[in-house]
Amino acid sequence: MSAPTPGPGPTAGERPDADARILGVGVYAPRARLPSDEVSNAWGRSKARGVDAVAVPAPDEDALTMAVAAAERALEAADLSAGDLAGAMFGTATPPLAEEDLTPRLGEALGVPADATTGYTGRSTRAGTRALRAARDAGAFPALVVAADAPTGAPTAPEGHAAGAGAAAVVLGGGDGSGARLVGDSEAASDYPGTRFRRRGGDDVEGLGVTGYDRAAFVRPVAAAVEGLAGDDDVPDPGTAGALAVTAPDGDLPGRAARAVGLDGDAVTTPVGTLGDTGAAGALAGLAEALRAGVTRTLVVGWGSGAGAEALVVDGVAPVEGTLDGGREVTYTEALRLRGEVVPDEPPAGAARRCPCRRGGGRSRRGTASARAGVRTAARWRSRRRARARTATRWSSSRPRRCPARGSSRR
Repeated sequence: MSAPTPGPGPTAGERPDADARILGVGVYAPRARLPSDEVSNAWGRSKARGVDAVAVPAPDEDALTMAVAAAERALEAADLSAGDLAGAMFGTATPPLAEEDLTPRLGEALGVPADATTGYTGRSTRAGTRALRAARDAGAFPALVVAADAPTGAPTAPEGHAAGAGAAAVVLGGGDGSGARLVGDSEAASDYPGTRFRRRGGDDVEGLGVTGYDRAAFVRPVAAAVEGLAGDDDVPDPGTAGALAVTAPDGDLPGRAARAVGLDGDAVTTPVGTLGDTGAAGALAGLAEALRAGVTRTLVVGWGSGAGAEALVVDGVAPVEGTLDGGREVTYTEALRLRGEVVPDEPPAGAARRCPCRRGGGRSRRGTASARAGVRTAARWRSRRRARARTATRWSSSRPRRCPARGSSRR
């Protein structure tokens, strides 16, 4: 989607007091990009509306490694070191481990002090904006907020065709000083089950695929949350925002939500068209693109299935490090290999020694985090070895054995 034209922005007298300020923003996305044409060639058409390409994570990339990369860039933008941080919050709906607080591991990789206030949010694409609100409410500044996701879906499903990857990080400071002000807070929820979900123990995002139902489940909570902001006298009118940074499951729903809240569809800055569905990172990535374009008032909305939404206003500008443009186009087959859907018969060197419960998330010496494709390959290889071992055991137990004393065969 096209970047919005920077507006004149509010005057000093219009700027409300803020609980926190954004000192710097960083973004990261995998270099590999799968064009929608490749998906169309493989399946006849792409079912991801408004998505021209998706970012495909490398085998050694996951939500944690992307979060580290984005966080480093945010700290650089804010001209701070990790040792200066008093707080750190991490949000993701696709963690590399089903059960573990990943914030200490993120902090260790960056060098965050051990006594920093930390928090972890997940299980929803609202995880990014929830982490942002939690960091502001905790009041431990400067604070780092990171959101990262790499959703997957069935190869023939719209969720699979739209699945992308990326991370965005924000450094928050106190209410006084320079930076973009973070003001307002509104939340709304309405019961819409089945719009987007991931089963227990499963990796793939699914949905009911009912277009009208999915649109209502997205637009109505978003509009209600923004309406709640409009009722707050201390918050600028959301209708004056120059950009909308919103969670984007595809390229169609955000434009509909923008029109529902009185903005133009082109005001959406979430990079869903070039990265695909980045889950919990979408809203913060959209904020980064708005700040990069010089937009002085941005409406930030996190949406999650179920369904619910929360809205905030970012008033002012802040520096941004990292780019989401460019990348290297890959074929559909290469994307399958990168995602671990197509694996060799034998594991790569060292893959069998990787273990997700080891310190570092099953890191190999060549990488900085667990390689999902390598782990899957290693698991299959070990399964084959166990199967061969069972076969050998059964053959050995049924084979006639010769008694050394009598020289005869016995069973």
